[in-house]
Amino acid sequence: QKNTFKVSGDQMVTADLVMLEDFSVSGSVDTLGHVNHIDLRDVVTLNTDQTLHGSYKFECVEAVQNLSATGKVSGLNMSEWKEIAVVQNKQQEMTGVWRIKRHLDLKGSVTGPGRLGDVDLQELTDNITRDIIDVHGEMKKNLSTVCEDTNRHLIKARNQTSELLYVDVTQEITMRNVVSLVKYFKSGHEDFLAVCEECCWTTMFKWDKESGMFSKLYHLTDT
Repeated sequence: QKNTFKVSGDQMVTADLVMLEDFSVSGSVDTLGHVNHIDLRDVVTLNTDQTLHGSYKFECVEAVQNLSATGKVSGLNMSEWKEIAVVQNKQQEMTGVWRIKRHLDLKGSVTGPGRLGDVDLQELTDNITRDIIDVHGEMKKNLSTVCEDTNRHLIKARNQTSELLYVDVTQEITMRNVVSLVKYFKSGHEDFLAVCEECCWTTMFKWDKESGMFSKLYHLTDT
């Protein structure tokens, strides 16, 4: 009985064991020797909390939980890195001078009293605001002219018959008045839809990539 390896229960084994088939351990195993020539004290588990001592080299590590290190990771002091690192998915307040050696893509608002390259941020904001106002004014003027011209042609075309091979309805947009013109256009990387009503009211819609639909941007009236 002393030479029997039991299926269940606590047991101290003092001899070498050779398992000829796979086996599953559902409890705890303490060993002073090696398992498959590996010292289990040097094993890093995938799904348990561990405290590691010494230096370790990994080909690839993805930490899905918190990682605390008192030394360096890939040559970085983690405590210092946490204070100065620029992360991708949360808001940060950055101080000091930063030099970007590669392309910088700003997808949100950038504010502050400093400079971006050789450009003063406040001056840049003022210039962009003025440009937007000018562009909107020019768009309103052009759309009003197009709307008036379209209405004249629409009156002549109402008695004509149009036949379509097929129509795919992906979104229904309800307007208050008769629609005289629908114009799709691109500006930069964005998609827009201008809907002109017979009374020369124009509504601008912008394509929302997340919802896969057009959302109302603003409304223009010929006043």
